[in-house]
Amino acid sequence: MAVDRRLTIRPHVGRGASVSLEPIDRQLTTQQAATLLGVSRNTLVRLLDEHELPFERLGESRHRRLRLQDVLAYRDRKREERRSRLDEMTRQAHDDGLSDADASDYAGALRRARVQ
Repeated sequence: MAVDRRLTIRPHVGRGASVSLEPIDRQLTTQQAATLLGVSRNTLVRLLDEHELPFERLGESRHRRLRLQDVLAYRDRKREERRSRLDEMTRQAHDDGLSDADASDYAGALRRARVQ
């Protein structure tokens, strides 16, 4: 497992990206979770109110905490949904004759872009 993680981290470090190792059960504040997701804190609070993400309250406090694991799972789920929608739109554009390239060309270009 440790070797697998090093192989996953190496390309990011090689590009000069920041890498952080955190326990998966770590608790995040709403601001930390919002930053991780790339949304405003207000947007995150709306997602919590809409039950898009699980959270816990600290006792009787109004402060909420989210598990890192839940935030990462939400982020991955949303990324996959966006990719699926984009793939479907690309296929539809090709089927409708709106594109000279086929869906596999776009998929390859997207894969290359995601690696960079």
